[in-house]
Formats: sequence, structure tokens, C-alpha cells
Amino acid sequence: MPETGCGQKADKHRKKRVVGGSVSSTGQWPWIIGLRVGPGIVNCGGTIISRHWVLTAGHCVKE
Repeated sequence: MPETGCGQKADKHRKKRVVGGSVSSTGQWPWIIGLRVGPGIVNCGGTIISRHWVLTAGHCVKE
């Protein structure tokens, strides 16, 4: 793990989470959603499986 000063992020040592991916355009994958925890902050993704339901990982929701 890279060392940083107290209270400083190790941004320059971070690696991308997606390997070999490509940028997609809006609407290209209409069944994929992002779950927000704040304005512009997406913490998890999901898949629309019906008109009222989204499938996501258990750690993405509190209840």
C-alpha cells in the first residue's frame, strides 16, 4: 500500500477498476443504473429487471 501524509489521498497510486473497457454513450445500455448516495456520487450499480425492480448487490443497500 502506498504511503501518504496524514489526511492525503493516494490518488496518484490508484489503478482503474475497469480493465479493457470502453466509454459508452448515454442510452447505450438502458437496463443499467447507478445507485447514488449523494449528488453525483454513485456507489453501486444495478440492472433493471422489471418496471418496479432493480437487481443489485446486497452490500449496496441498508435495508
